[in-house]
Amino acid sequence: MDWSIAHVVVTGGSSGIGEALALTVAAKGSSLTLLARGQERLDDVVGRASALGPGGDSTRAVAIAG
Repeated sequence: MDWSIAHVVVTGGSSGIGEALALTVAAKGSSLTLLARGQERLDDVVGRASALGPGGDSTRAVAIAG
């Protein structure tokens, strides 16, 4: 699969399996939308994913208040 053309949406992207998935697909070149309940941890994952990914505005974060 050509991951560079994929856009991956990850729920629970701020920790655990969601975080690992986000970082893995970012490293493969996919753009991401990450969803989570906590903004602070989500921002951390977005920063790390952006550093691994294709650059630019390819990673978006949405914190959902629960």
